[in-house]
Formats: sequence, structure tokens, C-alpha cells
Amino acid sequence: TAVPQITELASQSSEEGSNDVLQGTDGSMPHEVLYRIPLDQIVVGGINTRVINEESREFQELVHSIQRDGQLEPILVGIEDEHFRLIAGERRYRAVKAAGLSSVLARVTDAPPSDWPRLMLIENLIRQDLSLWEEAAGYRALLAAGLSITEIGEQTAKGKTHVSLVLRIARNPKIVAAYEDGTLSSKSMAKELAALTDAEGHEVATGVLDKALDFIVRQNPNVHQLRAWVRTTLSGLQEAPSRTRRTARRGTLLKREQLRLEPLLAKEPGLWRPKMGLLDI
Repeated sequence: TAVPQITELASQSSEEGSNDVLQGTDGSMPHEVLYRIPLDQIVVGGINTRVINEESREFQELVHSIQRDGQLEPILVGIEDEHFRLIAGERRYRAVKAAGLSSVLARVTDAPPSDWPRLMLIENLIRQDLSLWEEAAGYRALLAAGLSITEIGEQTAKGKTHVSLVLRIARNPKIVAAYEDGTLSSKSMAKELAALTDAEGHEVATGVLDKALDFIVRQNPNVHQLRAWVRTTLSGLQEAPSRTRRTARRGTLLKREQLRLEPLLAKEPGLWRPKMGLLDI
């Protein structure tokens, strides 16, 4: 059965630490446990498709960190026949291998293979080193898998508001371009501009993003200053339609009154006083 296979594989010796498997008080395997698993018992590929540059400074720093302090964050694997399948943490897996170690710290899930892509996305989204576009792509994939924005926010611990803002940013080409060319210096700045778009990423008013970007270029505001500018702008946009609606309501009332009185004027032309332009009723 699966449990003896896992115990046998995980109990093989490694130079990195304890070989013990954490089990429940009744000897059964919990839903997710920590293991030291030999690298050659883990199959990589087919699920975790993140592009990893092993020559990058960030990757080399991770390798040196593992050599110095050990692996601090486990990878996630599932049980597949007589081996494990890597679900999430390929960057950590490769860094452990590059550090010269023979086993890796891992969590093992007993979720069915059909759930592994979802688990991979959630695990990757929980990390703090994703780019804005990787994050948005992950959220879109989870939406396509049937999760709601609220569920995504809960399962990634990011919150519904954050998920919505990232999706709105990624849907607006002006914000995307400003982020890519460096006009927006951080994800936080981009999130502030997302408030000027609707759920589909469209501007709430024509030209409002151009004004915001012009303000950023001229004033070089920090996040708090940009947030204040956005709030002031949104407040002005909300007041303008209300004035328009009041004017439209007055015009509608006058038109309705004119239509009501026209039959009366046709019957009694003497009621109209041309000089004053008023009804003498």
C-alpha cells in the first residue's frame, strides 16, 4: 500500500538530518507530513512548469543559503506508483541538488493527482517572489479551475481584494506598460492605479490613467501620496455624475410638464401671455 512505500522511501538515510517520518498518534499518515526524501526518488516535470534560470543571481543566492543554513522551506510532492511526483517547489528542489545534497525536505500530500495542478498553483502563489504577471497568470488558472476570487484569496492567504486588484492590473494595458517600463516602481504603485479601473480592467473615466501616470512622472509620489491622489480623483468622478443626474431630472420634469399642458393651451389659447412667457392660471 501507499504508506509502507512512503515510509520505506523516506526512511533511507541522508546526510541532512533525521530520517524519522512524522505520523499520527495511531500510526497513520497525516494529510501532509515532513519527510527527508532522496532526490532520485522524486520525478520532476509534468506539473510544475515554472521557468527557472539556474545562472541567475537569485538562484545562486538560494544555493548558497542552503549550503550555509540548510533547506528552510519544504517542497510539495505527491505519491505516484513507486516514486514521488514533484508538485511545487522545483526551484528549491534544483537548489538543493546544486548545493550538493542528496535528499530534500518535503511535504507529502495524499490529494488525488487531479488536484495536483491546483495545489501547485496555490503553493506557488503563496511564495513572495512571484512577478506581478506570474501571480496574475496563477489567479486566472485557478479561476479556470473553478475557484472563485474569494476562494483563491482564502487558499493563498492573499485576500479577495488583493486577488481582484492583481487581475485588474494585468487586464489594463496602460498599467502593464507603465509597470514594465519602470514608470511604476513597485507592485504597490500598480495596485493603487487598479482602483481607477473596473473589474474588467477598463478605465472608470476616459483619460484618468493618463492623468495618473502624468502625476507620477511629474511628482514622483510615494505610495501614500499616490493613494491620496487616486482617492481625490475618484471622489471628483463620483460627484460629477450626480450633478449631471440632477440636471437631467430637472429637464425631464420640465419636459413632462410641457407635454401635460400642451392640450390645455390648444383649447384655451388665451391662457398664454406672450409678453411674460408665463401661464396665467
